[in-house]
Amino acid sequence: MTPLSLLIILVLAVVVLVLLLVKFKMHPVLGLFLTAILVGITTNQGLYNTLSTICAGFGGTLTSIGIPILAGCIIAMGMQDTGAVIAIANGFIKLFRGKRMELSVALTAYIMSIPVFGDVTMILCAPIANVLAKRTKTSMSTMAAWLVTGQFLTHGIVPPTPGILAVTLALGASLGGVIGWGLILSFIAFFIAYFVLNKWVSKEFIEPRPDFVVGIEEAPADASPEELLIEGENLPNFFAALSPILVPVILLTVSSICNAALPADSPVLNVTKLFGDRTFSLCCGAVCAILVALGRKETTIKNAIRNTKNYDGGEMKFFRCITDNWLTRTCDVAMIPLMVTAMGGAFGKILNTAPAIGQLGEWIAGAGIPPIIVVFVATAIIFAATGSMTTAAMTSVGIFGGMMDVLGLSPLVLALTIGAGTLTFNHANSSGFWVLTQFTNLDVKQGYKYMTFVNVFTGFVCFGLLLIAYYTGILA
Repeated sequence: MTPLSLLIILVLAVVVLVLLLVKFKMHPVLGLFLTAILVGITTNQGLYNTLSTICAGFGGTLTSIGIPILAGCIIAMGMQDTGAVIAIANGFIKLFRGKRMELSVALTAYIMSIPVFGDVTMILCAPIANVLAKRTKTSMSTMAAWLVTGQFLTHGIVPPTPGILAVTLALGASLGGVIGWGLILSFIAFFIAYFVLNKWVSKEFIEPRPDFVVGIEEAPADASPEELLIEGENLPNFFAALSPILVPVILLTVSSICNAALPADSPVLNVTKLFGDRTFSLCCGAVCAILVALGRKETTIKNAIRNTKNYDGGEMKFFRCITDNWLTRTCDVAMIPLMVTAMGGAFGKILNTAPAIGQLGEWIAGAGIPPIIVVFVATAIIFAATGSMTTAAMTSVGIFGGMMDVLGLSPLVLALTIGAGTLTFNHANSSGFWVLTQFTNLDVKQGYKYMTFVNVFTGFVCFGLLLIAYYTGILA
């Protein structure tokens, strides 16, 4: 098989996948499965070997990300039930002294989306955005633009969100390195976009969604930050609310620094190696969420009942809340992303084992276009076509993972480039587009104007920063 024939097969595979997902409304799990079989057969791997490879890729991906994703979801349930989301928003209101309320919402979403799925972050933060918009007479165009930007950036490029976590592990990149660089790139990109576009997104005034602001009055123009705070029962303090997210990040960062700075025979590495284990670090975050809940048992139980669909009405004890309710809701939230990510891993495995994948990498590397740009553009196109960040990320890993050496890109750079590619074109074929437009009172035209355009701009800014870091040798 020649590199050109393999390239044609890969392009057709992506086209088939897009048609299955967009035209025939097929579930991503089944669409990825059928496309993987098609690629396996057309690249002469045989049906038996193709199915065996799919099973190995599916199981291997679940082995890598299953427990970390479940731990991340438990953190999300804890932050939801303990009022940590409101506490974080209030912390930013105080930080900005009641000004620029869109930043309070955006940075809350930015932090929340590190361990929490994007749609869940939007559902948690959108009511806060509507209330603050009403209180401060801020346009929902402003609130929506920066809410989706904050959420999107960390969702796409900072683990342990499933897509970028699976990319990191599949490529063998340093998890601490991807988290650290992802935070740096996304944070700078956010504020560049904010200072460039904020006046533009504020020109049109859009009212908050009426049912979210029933009984909410506008605050006086001279209202103090304390008067703008969101009320909540027995809220944790700001740092306690952040601890379920901060603790895993700190553990992973410490491990990465020690691995880079200490000699291989240092006894300290025996301890820090455990810190760098994704399962251990995220489970520590889940323990922090439980400890936060311990200080506000009654509030946590009330919120758990309110946040549980079709609650059975039985007595809810704190122990049951933690060991049953949180885990049940975690499985409900995590199951679909887990299956999509695992099947994406299976699809990637098929692509990686295709004949001539290395030769195709050499052909791309010698084509005169920097490979880092090829990876970014390809990922962005796949995301724009499929509407799924996870599907786009896992498809790109399958295409480019096997070419990594010949492309001359390190696992860290390749992982961040794929993550940046998934930031660029969130539009009407994405579930998140509809969730946020409906929750922020935007119509479709306004959604494209204040969400899609801002996402495209921010995605290219993030990639531009990545290019600067790569070509200056800061990031290798």
